[in-house]
Formats: sequence, structure tokens, C-alpha cells
Amino acid sequence: MSLLWWFVPFLLAGPEKGETCTLGIMYRGVAQCVCPTGYQRYTLGQRFFCAKKPDPAWDCPSASADFCESWRKCYDDEKHHCNQLGQEFFQGAFVKRDLKRSFSFYQKSCKLGLLNGCNNVAWLHEHGIGTPVSLVRARQLYENTCKKDSGWGCYRLGRFYQKGLGCKQEPQQAKVLYKKSCDLQSPQGCAGMGILHEQGVLGKRDLAKSWRFFLMACRLRSGYACQRLGWYRERGLDGIVDLAKARKWYVLACSVGYGESCKRMGDFYQYGRGGVKKDPKQALAFYRRALSIYQMNCSYNNGTHCLYLGDLYLHGHGVEKDPAQAKAYYEKSCDLKHPDGCASLGEMYASGRGGAVDFVKARELFLWSCERHSGYACFGMGRLHELGQKVVASVPRAIHYYKKSCSPLQNEAACYRLGALFEGSEVLNYRQAHHFYKQACVLESGAACLRLGDLHLAGLGRKVSKKRALPYYKRACKLGQALACRHLRPKATSQPTSKATR
Repeated sequence: MSLLWWFVPFLLAGPEKGETCTLGIMYRGVAQCVCPTGYQRYTLGQRFFCAKKPDPAWDCPSASADFCESWRKCYDDEKHHCNQLGQEFFQGAFVKRDLKRSFSFYQKSCKLGLLNGCNNVAWLHEHGIGTPVSLVRARQLYENTCKKDSGWGCYRLGRFYQKGLGCKQEPQQAKVLYKKSCDLQSPQGCAGMGILHEQGVLGKRDLAKSWRFFLMACRLRSGYACQRLGWYRERGLDGIVDLAKARKWYVLACSVGYGESCKRMGDFYQYGRGGVKKDPKQALAFYRRALSIYQMNCSYNNGTHCLYLGDLYLHGHGVEKDPAQAKAYYEKSCDLKHPDGCASLGEMYASGRGGAVDFVKARELFLWSCERHSGYACFGMGRLHELGQKVVASVPRAIHYYKKSCSPLQNEAACYRLGALFEGSEVLNYRQAHHFYKQACVLESGAACLRLGDLHLAGLGRKVSKKRALPYYKRACKLGQALACRHLRPKATSQPTSKATR
């Protein structure tokens, strides 16, 4: 009691005017003391206290205790915490999103020797996020981390060589790097090997090897690889159609967070495909699972999942069809510097869905995204030039962008359009048409496989060969082309009419 009696009059009396305030003391607002140098007044109701001015370089900018612990430890040069801060600033969960600060913290963790930090810096250089695009710098960093046995670094470097990003396309070098990545237990590396064998990048397609690598990647929890295994069994790409097994792989991919497989299962139950009967309740359950995955990741500023979320609203899967809402999610994906998100937004402007048609805006978005290796965006630029929509109508310019989209960016629609253009009278070249239709067919364009069968059957650009046409018709039929299936049915032999019935 005596201590309280002494303390309260002290607060009421306060210091003299111009006197320096004592740190740690709460003063009434009428007190006229001055805070020490480097400190400032903070008001709480009718009282105030002096505290150090926030220093943006040192003081934690978040209320999250975990974030602030990482903040302090990073300044003590703990590399893992610097990498964590880079992720926090990139996602913007506990602090305002700041891509430049994200880059700076990743860079610090890299300089302190963390391989994941260097991989993150390389990825930002690769996509021009928080720093200018520099494929050369990205490749150098991936090379360094791969030499130090980073499975992710080897995978990303392999992707550079596979697609010819800032370097010459070298599929064999990509194979070596993907194999090393896979040996280091990277699911992406094993999936990369599966893609090389599936698409025949190394020569002849080898679906048996492709299956084995996708199986390895799926066991390492690659949702994409599990999805591919389901696609193999659904479409019978290796000769075995098993819809029950296909559903099993799709459900597994969905369970490890691969939203596209959840959506695929939703499609099965929505339309009565994939060996199941129509079941709107089951369809809604899978669509909502996909929706929850996309919403959660989009809320953490994952541009890919914001893009997928836009797709759900655009087509009305699990939600009411809402082009305006789809456009909003594409805008967020684009704001997050996702090339395909910007390409999808460009398509919305080009088609007029979710708002007015604006080919000028569409062109800006397509150009930006195409420069950042979006096959969909390069395809969009090709279509603008082919149709002459607010750009010069030019088949050669269209072919230029379609080629960029088709190879190395592997967009099946672009490969198909190239085949169609080279079949056209303006640039008639059946050999080139064969070449691009074949690429599109490998990328699972049923229409391209059908057209290849027709070209072989008609002897356009090749000798007439029903034998060569049949494999393409079979593949087109498996990919849902009903016209191709007709070529596989035995023709009914006509019976001679007897004289008695004439």
C-alpha cells in the first residue's frame, strides 16, 4: 500500500516542462517532458510513454511471434530463418507482401550457404519476380546447386535444357540432369524423366519406362505423376484400359493435394464418365475438394492455384458459373506474376467474357506472358496475328508465335494450328504439316492424330498407307475422336442379291 501511495502522486505530478522523460514510465497526457533522442511518444488513452522509433531494417514488422523469431535469427545470420523470411514476404501471410524483400532474404540465405535459398533466388530470376528476368543468372545458380546435389536444382536445370530456356535445347543433357535429380529422391526429377520418355523427346516414345518413372515420382508424393498414371489407365496409352485403376490414381493424386485430379474425379461423377454413374453429390464433393485446395493456396498468394480457381468459376465446376469472378482470380494470378494467369486474363479480354472485348489489353498480356515462357500466351499471340485482331494480319507472324508455343513450350493447340496452316494453300507444305500434327498428337491432341491418319490414308505428303494411318486412328479414337473410331470398325461385306428377290 505504501508503495502505491508513493507511485501514484509521482504520475500525477509529472516532470517539469522541457525535462527529459524517464524510459519505462507511463505519463499523463498533460506532462510536457521530452522523449530522449532516438525515442518517440506513444499515446495510450490519456497517457503516453517513450519508446524507440521503429527501425525498418531491424524492428520486426509483424505481430506473429514465429515471424519475429525468424526475423531476429536471420539478422544473427541463421540461413534457414532468412529463407523462411523470404517465403513469408513472398506469400504475404503474416506481413505485407513484398517481392523485393523476399528476393533480398532469399539472397542472404543463399550467400550464407543454403542451397534452397539459392534455388529460390534462381527461380525468381527465371520468372522476373522481385528482380529482372535473367535466365543466365538463374541457370548459373541452378548449376551450382546441382553440383552440390540439390535434386530441385538439377530438375530446374534439366528443364532449361529440355525447353531451350536461355540455352540450346539439349534433350540428352536434360535426361542426365533429370536422372540425377530422381536419384536424389526428387519427385520432380522422376516426373521429368517420365515426361521425356512419354513424349519421345529422346527419340522413340517408351511408355513402359515413362510409367516406371511416373510410379517412382508418385511414390515420392508427386500429385502430377499420380495424375499421369491415372491418365494412362483411363486412356490406355500403353495398351491397358482400366478405369477402376485410373480412378484409384486420381483419388491418390487428389489426396496429396493435386487439385486437378480432384476436378477430374468431379468431372467423372458430373457427366457419368470414367466407369461411374452420374452422381451430382459425389461430383460436388470432389469439386469442393479441388476448390478448397485452390482457395487455401491462392490465399497464400500461390499464383498457380489462383489460376485454377479462376478456371473453376469460368466453367462452373463446384460453384456457380461466374466469368467476372473467374476474371478476378486471373487478375490476382497475374498480379502475382504468374505467366499463365496473365495469359488467361488476356484470353478473357480477347473473348469478352467477364467484361468488354479489349484486344489491345489482350495483346499486352499475351506479349508479357509469352516472353516468360507461357505456351498459352504465345498461342494467343499467334491467334491474334492469324485473325488480325488489333494487330497486323500475318500468317508468317502467326507461325512464328505458334512455333514458339509448340516447341519448346509444348502447347498442343499451337502444334495443331501449325499443321493446319501448313496444309493451307498460302503456305502449303504437307511434310511440315505431318511434323507438327505429329507433335500435337504426342501431346494428346485427338484432332491432330485423326488428321495424321487422314493424311496417310490420302497420301498427302507421304505415300498412301493404310497401315501407317491405323495407329493414328487408334490413338485418336482413344482420345475421344468418334470419326477415328469409324476407321477401326470392320466394313460390312455386302451379300449378293438372289435372282428370286430381284
